[in-house]
Amino acid sequence: MTITKAKATNIRWFVLGAALMSLGAGTQAATARTPECPALQSSHVRVRLSLAPEGIPIDERLVKAVVERASSAEGLDVQWVPEEVPFSWNDVDLWVRVRRAGPSLGAVHVENGQAHKFVQVSIDSTIERLKGSVARKYLIQEASARHLLVAGGLRDVEESIGFAIAREMSPCAAAQ
Repeated sequence: MTITKAKATNIRWFVLGAALMSLGAGTQAATARTPECPALQSSHVRVRLSLAPEGIPIDERLVKAVVERASSAEGLDVQWVPEEVPFSWNDVDLWVRVRRAGPSLGAVHVENGQAHKFVQVSIDSTIERLKGSVARKYLIQEASARHLLVAGGLRDVEESIGFAIAREMSPCAAAQ
């Protein structure tokens, strides 16, 4: 099977849309407003992003750009706390850890009686969701779908991770 640049672009957009739907982070869901979840005027969120890709090159700038773009629609202004700064829950509103393996989850960490939001995103889980979406769309084996994903680079994976993080940051995430 020969993949032209146009086909690769179409596949990439399909994969991204399917991944967002499977992650529950579609743009309509991220920007939907209800009486229980109105738009914020503006809110400042301090976020620490820890990447542990273990052999998979993830573009941190792209993940952050997706998070910022999606979060701005929610009225959130994201301030990134550098990894070089010693970690303290007093300095962050949200800690996001992106790892190769393990579950994707959103959790609350309680320390000294104070609740702190923690999110972990699994790169492997994201790739598995993307592979499954591509395989179902084109009726091919998942192993072949992985090759299609790799042909488009990891941008789809990075964008999906960014949208998943933004979804967890949404003030309306708990209401949905």
